[in-house]
Amino acid sequence: MHEIDPTEKSKDAINELIKVVSRLRDPVNGCPWDQKQNHESLIPYAIEEAHEVADAIRFGTDENLCDELGDLLLQVIFHAQIANEEQRFGLEDIASAATAKMIRRHPHIFNKAERKSVKEVELSWEEIKKIERQSKESNITFSKVLSNKVRSQSPLRGSMYIVDKILKKSNKCNQIVDPFAKISLYLDLVKDSIKEKDYTVKENIIGDLLFITTYIGMLCSLNPEEALRKSNKKFLKKISFIEKRVNGFDLKSVSITKLRLLWEKAENIIKDEYPEDSDFELE
Repeated sequence: MHEIDPTEKSKDAINELIKVVSRLRDPVNGCPWDQKQNHESLIPYAIEEAHEVADAIRFGTDENLCDELGDLLLQVIFHAQIANEEQRFGLEDIASAATAKMIRRHPHIFNKAERKSVKEVELSWEEIKKIERQSKESNITFSKVLSNKVRSQSPLRGSMYIVDKILKKSNKCNQIVDPFAKISLYLDLVKDSIKEKDYTVKENIIGDLLFITTYIGMLCSLNPEEALRKSNKKFLKKISFIEKRVNGFDLKSVSITKLRLLWEKAENIIKDEYPEDSDFELE
């Protein structure tokens, strides 16, 4: 019996998805919602799907991950369809560009160069990316490189990227600004800003506090995004603990004294080492 080539199966499946998206976008018989979408309107969905893929990797099953990767692939196909309709580029251009980039950035694999360690590969990758940037814009500055990179990332990831590159540039940053003194200053400013009527002033203070917190986290060799994700999880566990003891989570019907006692009890039970994948329903 002739065995079906897995590559051909993949091509068939992707072609079928392309046909579905094309039909949804059909200007006459397509779906009104899909017809009106553009690159900008789809931005939140691409970000959401990427986060859901990460969640499925951390906590889901193979079925969950397969489903979420499908949703993320749909976003790529959707963007390719929109660009193709405008005769700008198509899925084949996206795939070809990605293929060329991977070959270019892996000379130790495709050009029969000397095999490298993981650290050497990372350094080579950064050097090749630097050369690529220089070929596009010879006079680009360090700050411009950072600006171009972070504008497509979430604010937290952007802060992490900036701090990472600054720390790699110089180990003298702490001698210029004491981050621990700064965070103490910002905490005092936050307390004072609660009564501040000017929204911009408060926004600047909170923004600076979040940035310096990210900076300190990375000084401690931590991933601030991962730390925040775990803190979100812990906070929700505490809410779940209280929710079980406050009917309908009607906080207005419970005294402040009782809520404080419940919160303290939740904090005592839910420690940092509490299993991350444990159920929220705590006794």
